[in-house]
Amino acid sequence: MRTLAYKGYVTRLKDGTYDVGDQVSQRFYEQLGSLGRGPGTREVLRHLAQTTGYSAYLGRISAGRVVVVDYSEAPGSPYLEDLERGLDVSAHATALGKALLLGITRRERYDLVLEAGMRKFTARTAADITALDAQLARMRPDNVVEEHGEFRDDITCAAHLVPRRAGDDVTWAVGLSIPGEVVPLQARRELSLVAGDLATV
Repeated sequence: MRTLAYKGYVTRLKDGTYDVGDQVSQRFYEQLGSLGRGPGTREVLRHLAQTTGYSAYLGRISAGRVVVVDYSEAPGSPYLEDLERGLDVSAHATALGKALLLGITRRERYDLVLEAGMRKFTARTAADITALDAQLARMRPDNVVEEHGEFRDDITCAAHLVPRRAGDDVTWAVGLSIPGEVVPLQARRELSLVAGDLATV
């Protein structure tokens, strides 16, 4: 295990257990299979991107961080260099991160956000844990979560928590990046449907 941790394939957690490391995220096909997400996951993301016209992202919590595991680009979305496979995503400023925060306990949420810090990306980014808590209190884990210009000016992101399968202790979410201020109704519907589909893939 020490060798795997040294190479970046696993990360040792504070309680002495291990979680998936960054190097596994760089090899996302293998990671999806090893984490119980089969190759069909990629097809579901591609379908979401094609159907909505917006880039689609799959994220999870790994070693106390929100990580983009896979994505499928689409012409309707601008390129966001921070939303790449294996990269940390700011949980407090993105819809993907907020959806994932809704899937964990309040204590886990506090630990994750405070450990990562609350960088201010735009004037709309939540500046402290109290402001973030107020936002999350207005959201539900079984609905589409949105953020408007909190991660990038003039970009709206929407995400949906993937329902957990029996025996699954990993929190997943799927999201879209959309230019402007509005999440089209069709995109909201597709996100909800795809989140349900990913629970069975």
